[in-house]
Amino acid sequence: STLALSKYYRRAFVMPEKREASSATGEDGAAETQPDAKRVKTDSTSNGETWKPEWTVGDDGESICALNSYKKITVKSYQGQQYIDIREYWKKDDKFLPTKKGFRFNEDMYEKFKQAIPDIDRLIAEAKASKSSK
Repeated sequence: STLALSKYYRRAFVMPEKREASSATGEDGAAETQPDAKRVKTDSTSNGETWKPEWTVGDDGESICALNSYKKITVKSYQGQQYIDIREYWKKDDKFLPTKKGFRFNEDMYEKFKQAIPDIDRLIAEAKASKSSK
């Protein structure tokens, strides 16, 4: 029914309460009020260094490259086919487990994706250029 559906959506999309602002002391000793910082995701490339992939071998013999702590590229074989899996992981009891957030390429899809990379690079560069010109 419409009423039940609207109750569901209200319950599912309730906005979280705002956090209290935390206070910090500035260089001059005066207290400054700042909102709690959200977790900022950073890469090793943020310091200007070029990122180089480091591959390890997993328990099942798959090749794994960590993009950051929670995102990994895995190259594995399954039933005679090669797959490239790009996925987000979560940590449970000091072990990283895969989530639904990610995707798997078979060899054909991966080849198509590689062909699209120059276009993706161009579109990103165009978006950055238009953003900086505003």
